[in-house]
Amino acid sequence: STDARLYADFFKKEFGVEPINSYSATEIGCAMFGRPDRKLDFFPNLRSVYPEFLDEKGEVKKVYELKRENVYEFIATPYYSAFTRYRIKDVFKVKDFYDGCPVFTFEGRTQNILDILNYYRFSEDLMAKVIADAGFKSSDRWVVSKIEPEQRLDIYFEKEWSVTAGQAERQI
Repeated sequence: STDARLYADFFKKEFGVEPINSYSATEIGCAMFGRPDRKLDFFPNLRSVYPEFLDEKGEVKKVYELKRENVYEFIATPYYSAFTRYRIKDVFKVKDFYDGCPVFTFEGRTQNILDILNYYRFSEDLMAKVIADAGFKSSDRWVVSKIEPEQRLDIYFEKEWSVTAGQAERQI
């Protein structure tokens, strides 16, 4: 469960191709994928799984009940399998609709989403973009930790940097 959007520019620059996103797991097979005209988005693979979505209130929604801009945890029942309502604990956001079908972006794993005061939500994908926009490489070794009770995020880098901690803090 990763997102090709993080690496799309690298593939375009280095190899001259734009990757097609796909979302798969051993337990459910290929559950979502991009299309030739929208390679980096996710469309549910209705031939592979019966998709359901858990909203923030804990209610299960059908694919046709989803709302644009809402975030949902993905639940899949793969066809021809012993798994029923398998929760991988990955979260997707409804970006758009295409011929009535929801178009998703990957937000991250439920355990990797940090919530600050029930207002700000930080996913691994968002933090990778923040790190890259600050001038650091998203592939560098870093970790984000939520500090309680102050409700703040601390970012730790593994290696030595040519900038001071204060400079890095301002950049980020």
